[in-house]
Amino acid sequence: MSGNGTLSALTAWMKAQVGYREGAGNANKYSQDLGRPNEYWCSDFVVDGMKQAGVPIIGASAYTPSAEAQYKAAGRLGTTPRVGAQFFLYSVAENRVFHTGWVYAVSADKSTVYTIEGNTNDDGSNNGNGVYKRVREANRGAGRSGIRSYGYPAYRPEPSVVRPSKPAVTPASKVKVKALQRLLEVAVDGQWGGNTDTVAIRMRTGARRYTGGGPKIALREDLMQKVLNVTPDNVVGPHTLAALRTWVKKVQALLGLTADGEWGVKTDAAFLAFRKANLMR
Repeated sequence: MSGNGTLSALTAWMKAQVGYREGAGNANKYSQDLGRPNEYWCSDFVVDGMKQAGVPIIGASAYTPSAEAQYKAAGRLGTTPRVGAQFFLYSVAENRVFHTGWVYAVSADKSTVYTIEGNTNDDGSNNGNGVYKRVREANRGAGRSGIRSYGYPAYRPEPSVVRPSKPAVTPASKVKVKALQRLLEVAVDGQWGGNTDTVAIRMRTGARRYTGGGPKIALREDLMQKVLNVTPDNVVGPHTLAALRTWVKKVQALLGLTADGEWGVKTDAAFLAFRKANLMR
């Protein structure tokens, strides 16, 4: 047992198996790992996956009808498709469950399941030869073969992830944000919200393009010109460029940089760091 018993652990294991092919006479590593003979190994595949991921094994039988019955006895069998469920495929001709696999995704309308299965194929025949991803109807209709039920494994909770809290915006930072907002011609409230960010990013793009050798992407220069308080004619001529360089110098001074009027690498890095520290989430 190498996993922690979680859904994510089994998901990682399952996805890593796709592409595996059996040997002669149904020889496969999953049955061997479980100490079982070479056999029709669709159930062995799922059981071994749970073993490797550390998930408590409920449907342990290699015989799929028995595995389905074990889920039922544990009170963990139903007809609702779920990510992480073990499905059981029913055959009308055989009048029994005859195949099983594992669900890694469910369509939004719950009509389709996306599965990973052992001892199957992708050509529609009954001769399984490996581990494949398949797409199946989520539930069989009356009188038809298809998925009859789902077993719900008893996954362990995912480990909690402790994310570092974002540093609180200090009064000094608010003062700087307000100063930048004045330069951006937006509401001055000391909070880097959506409107402030939209205008700030727009001005950064223009400054990089025209003063820092940035990418020559298409812009609406008239919007930038409104911030610079110059005639919004959508043409960056000498007057607009001079105003832009003056604006860049003011931002650089605000960020504690040498005010040279060129939005280069250092200016851009300082701006992005300032944005990250103050942007409201």
